[in-house]
Amino acid sequence: MASILRLSLFRDIAGFGAVMAGIGGRRTWIALAFLVLGSLTEGVSILLLIPLLHLIGKSDQDFAIRLPDNALLHWLAPGGTLGLATVLCLLVGLVALQAGFNRFKSVYMARLLYDFVNRLRMDLFEAIGRARWGIFARTRSSDLDHALTGDIDRVQAAAFSLLMLAQTAVLLAGYLVVSLFISPVMTSFAIVIGVLMFVALRPFRSRATAYGRVLTANRQDQYRTVSEFLGGIKVAKSLNVEASYFAQLRATLEKMKADNLNYVRNSTIGTALFQVASVIGLSLFIYIALTRFHLSLAEIVVLLLVFMRIAPRFMDMQTQAQQLLINLPAYASMQGLQTRFDAEREPASQGTQGARLSLDVGLNYAMSRSPMAALPMPWRARRSSAASPSAFPPARSPP
Repeated sequence: MASILRLSLFRDIAGFGAVMAGIGGRRTWIALAFLVLGSLTEGVSILLLIPLLHLIGKSDQDFAIRLPDNALLHWLAPGGTLGLATVLCLLVGLVALQAGFNRFKSVYMARLLYDFVNRLRMDLFEAIGRARWGIFARTRSSDLDHALTGDIDRVQAAAFSLLMLAQTAVLLAGYLVVSLFISPVMTSFAIVIGVLMFVALRPFRSRATAYGRVLTANRQDQYRTVSEFLGGIKVAKSLNVEASYFAQLRATLEKMKADNLNYVRNSTIGTALFQVASVIGLSLFIYIALTRFHLSLAEIVVLLLVFMRIAPRFMDMQTQAQQLLINLPAYASMQGLQTRFDAEREPASQGTQGARLSLDVGLNYAMSRSPMAALPMPWRARRSSAASPSAFPPARSPP
């Protein structure tokens, strides 16, 4: 049963990502390319720190940095060395380019995200507007309001979490590639620790999925209570039943509070376990690197820098995965509602497509459909004068 649930969950996430890719089109793949390029630039900036750290404790030289024995590097630097000022300028320039690129990437991905959300909102809105009248008698208006306002906001949060999850995964892959150039064995050790921690936190992600379904039901109940009360407030006041609506909304809010507190308790346990496991893994990493593999100080410092960046990224990956699982049921609810309304879609009328209603059109249409419209103009004038007050004799005054 658990394996079936995990397979269904993976299928839902993959389907959600496929819908995002289908709506975004070519821009989605460009965004993924931006993520890969961003991870590469960040990895190169870290690799530039290795030759700088080798200069620690060597103040009796001109701080020239010797390049590896490579034909391309020797062609770029004929002497085989680079000055300290040159390397520092390269590092500053690379970080500045990376900052500008990250800004452009964030704006590009924000535009992609809002286009996706607006497309989903308009698809549901048009499906509701084109459905037969009979389905509205079987559907609460508060559910439609909740889907177009509340659920769509959670879908936007789910899409943002999915993008951030992809970005974090690409950055983690870039950091691991950088660490492979320094020490493949210690990188493999770090990968094993990360995989074990990710598997250990799987129950907390399952609880996030369950909480997402409960949150969807609770918010629907909240919208129904508020919508029914505000829509029939005159009747509620005339029958003096306001207190029942107050009690119903208060009970729904208390249930939402209890569910949220239970979820926070469970998620904070996972955060605490991750922090303790990170410290244990880092301690083992330093001990093995010093006692078994005898890495240099510069390599250990860079590896520590890489893994200290990986640890919060990994925790952010866990957080974004939980947020995705919490908000994904809102997308399933929206899709189910749209499927219902698409199935009840009324046939398109060729005569009324593109027409716009106005008061003048309505009055002219009503006059053209009246029985008097079939009479000739003199007859219509005679009928109108006969119906006017002047056609009747004046009333007699009493004697």
